[in-house]
Formats: sequence, C-alpha cells, structure tokens
Amino acid sequence: MKGPFADQRREAAPESQPYKHPMSKYNVFISYSSQDLHWADRLHSSLEGRGLEVYFDRHSLRDGEGWETQLEQGLKQADHLVCLWSQKAYDSPWVHRELAQFRAKAQAVAGEGKVLIVRLDDRPNAYGGTQQIADPALMTAYADPQQPIADTAWRLLVDRLVDNVHDSGATLEVPIVLLTLTRAQVQMLTPDLRERLKHDLGLDDKALAARYGNDLQSWRPFGPDATIGQALDVARSDLNRWLAPKSIAWYLPDKNFWTETKAAREFAARMAASRLGAVIIDPVAMLVPGLSGRLGFFGQCLHCENVAFIAVPPAPAPAQEGRFHDWLSEFAPSIFDAYLEPPPPGTQVPHARYGVGLGDVGQVRRLLQRSVGDHLRRGPRDTGPRNPITSFGAP
Repeated sequence: MKGPFADQRREAAPESQPYKHPMSKYNVFISYSSQDLHWADRLHSSLEGRGLEVYFDRHSLRDGEGWETQLEQGLKQADHLVCLWSQKAYDSPWVHRELAQFRAKAQAVAGEGKVLIVRLDDRPNAYGGTQQIADPALMTAYADPQQPIADTAWRLLVDRLVDNVHDSGATLEVPIVLLTLTRAQVQMLTPDLRERLKHDLGLDDKALAARYGNDLQSWRPFGPDATIGQALDVARSDLNRWLAPKSIAWYLPDKNFWTETKAAREFAARMAASRLGAVIIDPVAMLVPGLSGRLGFFGQCLHCENVAFIAVPPAPAPAQEGRFHDWLSEFAPSIFDAYLEPPPPGTQVPHARYGVGLGDVGQVRRLLQRSVGDHLRRGPRDTGPRNPITSFGAP
C-alpha cells in the first residue's frame, strides 16, 4: 500500500519477539504509526509496568497466523484504545482503520470503550468524542529527537492513561475553565495596552512572550518551568492519590466555548449545576472583551461554595499585589467586587472560594483540594450557606 497514506508498519511480519500467549481481554490497544515506534514501545513498557494488559503489535502478533485477523481480534478484545497522534499517524491508513474499527465496536456495545488521543505534534484530528491529551513538554521532545522526554511529563501521561483505564464510571468530573490567551492573541494587543501592562503589572514584551504558547494550556503563570496544563495534571494526580479509591478528571470546555455565546453559557450553567469547579483567570486576558465577557457568565457560580475563582498574578506576586487587586477591581468588577470591597448591608454574600496571588501550583492544588474534598464530604445536594473561603497568596 503506497501513496500519501503509506505506512509500512504492517506490510511485513513483525520482528521476532518473545512469544506472548493471547489474552482473552486487553485493557488497552496501542495504535500508532511505524515511524513513531520508539514512542509506542516506551508507552507499552510503561503501561505494562503499571499492571495493564496491553495489545502492542510488536509483542502481540504471533507467527503462523494472519496478522490482519489478529489485529482485528485485538481491537475487539481491548477495553480502550490509545492512539499516538501525529502527522505520521494521520498519513497512516492503519491508524485510521484501527480508530474506525474500535469506535464502531464501542458504539455497538452501548458506547463502552474510550478512545484516548495522545497528541505528539500540532496535527489536529477530526475524531469527535475522543479525549485529547496534549502536553507541550511531550510535543517539544517529539519535535526534537535529541531532546529527552522529561520524566515528570512522561509520568503524568502514564498516570492519566492509567486513571482513564481504571475509571469504572465513578470518576468525578470537575469543570475547569482557563481564561487566558495564546501567543498569537498576545501579539495582537495594541501598543497602548502593552504599555499599560508594563506600567501596571510589570510585564514587558519579553515577559509576555515567555508566558504564552500555541494553546491555552501552554500558559506559564508560575514561571518558565511549568505550563498551566502541567500544573493541573500535577494537581489532579496529587488529588487522585489523596482521594483514592475515588478519582477526579478535569472537564475543560471545547472550542465552541470561545466562539459561541450559547456554548459558553451552557458550560457556566453546568458548573453552577454541579456546584463544583474552578475559573482560572489570567489578568492579561481581561483586556480582551470576549474573554472578560465570558467571565461574567460565571456570576451564577458565586454562590456555589465549592467553585473556586483563582486569579493568578504576574510573578513576583508580592511586588505587584496592590496593583493586581486594583486591576481586578477595574476589569473584573462583576465577579470580584464582593471580595475586594465590603458588600452593602442586606447583600447576599458569595460563598465561592476566591484565590488571588496564588504563586505556585501547590497553592492552587490545595484550594482545589478543599473544593473537591468538601464537595465529596457534603454531597452535591447539600447547598446550605457556608462562609466563603478566601486565599490571598497562602494555602
């Protein structure tokens, strides 16, 4: 099979491997392009090291039997499919075939089985109903084969996949929205706005360039060492160890949240209905009317005691704390007035948690931990008034 979708991975018998008796059931089927073999091989070893039964063609295909039939059987026997997605995977007819066959099987069995897409580069995919796992650290390592994969980033990827495999439907989804910007959006800010950012928040052009990436989860609010996506993964992993055997999963809005008012209102309503979640706010993003307007949709969550509004200041937080509070008062008044100014007599006091000046992932994690822990202890139907919990740069 040649042409633009050529992939030689299964055009010949697999290399000789130790014989492995066929399993009646697999936790995971790994789908990948042959050109990404070393990534698939490492993932196979890591997942098996965590006790999963993994269908990986280099180890699972047997001599003397039709390999196409074996692959189809492996797909049928697998609970979930993990796809290492890249431009090379996009060009592989086998990857598309495996995705299509697994999705058809999952839909035929009452929607059982997850498709987990691990993105290795920026190649988008059009497979709806899949969970996308995109870690900038992994993408950077994939783009430069000479750069080793960070152990922390790899461990978080494996943790996330294992959590999904072990999820029996009891995982608590926690809605999270990141009101921040991409590097392209920052570059569109006018010179006047850039000057104000430099004067009020101490962010010059160099500092701005260091804080943003190609997507929202690449925002680096805590310095150059970690993106917000990595920080949330660390927080989720820590929370799941604390909550075991229960677990949580972050639920982030899809692209329609940013383009359709109805979708944004629906996401905010979902957070209000669950009475649990977090709105993480980048002060620079408040300069963009579309984003500051979306913050207003979450006003209905102010009386949800287990929703956290987290406003992350520029570093170093202590030097900028006063101006940061002034900034919030000016650009996000509908949400923060009740926290920054004493409410008038007779005004209903909001019960949502409020974090400002949180300077590291540990402080964010502890605030989220209180929200999730209280939600699980009290139950979603316990909606009586509580005293608001406010954190100003302290756990």
